Amino acid sequence: MEQSFERVGGFVILTPDMEKSLETFKSYGIIGPWREFYTDAENVQQVVKAGKAAEGIEARICMCDYGEITIELFEPRDPESSFYQDLQAIGRPFIHHVIMRTKPHFYEVAEEKGVEEHMSAYFPRIDERGRWFATSDDLGFDVYAWDPHVDGPRKKYPDDYIVTGAYDTDK
Repeated sequence: MEQSFERVGGFVILTPDMEKSLETFKSYGIIGPWREFYTDAENVQQVVKAGKAAEGIEARICMCDYGEITIELFEPRDPESSFYQDLQAIGRPFIHHVIMRTKPHFYEVAEEKGVEEHMSAYFPRIDERGRWFATSDDLGFDVYAWDPHVDGPRKKYPDDYIVTGAYDTDK
């Protein structure tokens, strides 16, 4: 069986209350350092949802490296967004998507299964497009994918950007 993924980059947990989630993680010994970011039109562009151009992603994000992965707490701020609506439907923090370094086989499997890319966004500072795939019916979470075989060489992300070291594609 051919592999679809090279490695896990991190877990993205939607939360309705960032402060409460940070305290919970810290109580389990995951103390950070946590880095805080807000998404805006400068760092998230060219958003496409369900095949159509869309507004950006409004969110507060706190991230920390935990070994070789990133833990990302994501507090959506836009009631119209699917992130916000998913969180309202579940009503508690949950893993929404897993950041995966994909291999070409993933796209073949997704196509066979009819799994759609339901959203994408361009991150200009790192010149990379992130893509969300609706794999939650199969895997229990959506897959957030980079495309190293499409997007070009692996790169090291800036320390002050909305990614942490575990996102780095050169690990």
